[in-house]
Parts: sequence; C-alpha cells; structure tokens
Amino acid sequence: MAGQLSRRSDYIATFSAHLTHELKSPLTSIKGAAELLLESAQSEKDTLTRMEQKNFLRNIMGDAERLETMTQRLRELARAETMPQNEHAELGLVVGGLKSRFPTRSISASGCLDRSIGMSAEKALIVLSHLTDNAMRHNAKRMTLEASGEAEKIKLTVSNDGDPISEANREKIFDAFFTTQRDTGGTGLGLAIVKAVMTSHGGSIRLLPAECGAAFELEFPAA
Repeated sequence: MAGQLSRRSDYIATFSAHLTHELKSPLTSIKGAAELLLESAQSEKDTLTRMEQKNFLRNIMGDAERLETMTQRLRELARAETMPQNEHAELGLVVGGLKSRFPTRSISASGCLDRSIGMSAEKALIVLSHLTDNAMRHNAKRMTLEASGEAEKIKLTVSNDGDPISEANREKIFDAFFTTQRDTGGTGLGLAIVKAVMTSHGGSIRLLPAECGAAFELEFPAA
C-alpha cells in the first residue's frame, strides 16, 4: 500500500507539472494579446492596424478553443479513472455509435461483435473515438476493427492506414501531454485517456507492429 501511494503521489506531481506547463502557454498568449488590444483601445492614436487587431483576436479565440478542448479531455480523464459498477455493452452497438460519430469516415468491423464487454457504451465509445480521431489527425482514410472472443476477455484490433508511428515515439504515445500535433490543436491527452479507461476497467491496450499505418490491440473483460 505504501508503494502504491508513493507511485500515485509521483504520478500526481508529474501530471500537475505537465498540466501547468500546458496551460501556461495559451494563457500567456491570451494575456499578452488582450493587453496590447487594451493599450490600443485606451490610446488616443491607433497603435494597431485593423488587421493586427483581427490577428490578435484570432489568436485569443484559438487559444481559448485549445483550453476548452483540454478541459473536456481532463473531464474525460477524471471519468475514466472512476471505478466501474456493473457496466456492460454490446460491442456491435458501440461500433455503430462510432460510425455515427464519424459518418464521413470509412470504418469497417468484423468478428464477434455480438459479445458484451465489461464497460459502458459511453466509455467504450470514448476509447474508440479517441483512437479514430488520433488516426484521422495522422492522415488515415480507413479504420478497421476486428473482434475475437474468449471466455473471460474480448480482444479488439483497431488498425488504420495513416502515418506510421516512429520508433522514437512508440514508447511515448500513451504518456499524458505527449503529442506531435500541438500546432494543429493536439492536447496529448487522447491516448492517455484511452489507457486510463482500459486500465480502470481491468482491460489493457498495446501498440502492435504494423507494416503501414498503426494498429492497437484492446483487451476488454467480457461482461
């Protein structure tokens, strides 16, 4: 128990440090832009052109949207780590929800989709949505899901035809706040949330070798 508490304390300290760093950048940008706009508004002469004012406002809106996205991801992460209580969902219905959430994407599924997993449909959809969104950010056009079942667990292989994951990044992709898409709005929390959901429900996720694109193996407890 002492060891678990120590590891948990270290995790919280590290997570808090990363979170503070991630929040500091957009907040500093918003504050700087707002101060310049306020200074211009209070001046008797126009110190900023109309185009400069528009650019500052766009920057404020962009940083605000990033903070809003990060807040949503943090809520999902907090929900992910709550203990499950008699949760179950049919895998086929979860896949159907995924297709509805990404109607313009090619998503195919096969295998034992009639089996039920020990996770709510909401949380399972969070897992698959983050994997799909992450794949689309890396230029994937197709997602393929293949389910195979055993007595006490159900494996779901989720693969895509997007950009491959470099060897240098394979060990980091599940780390909170690690992202190669920060310039385009990536928070680095998507795969961390996926791992937290799977772990808290007695499941697991691992990155599989892939000749092209990326492939993950999800292991759910059977309901």
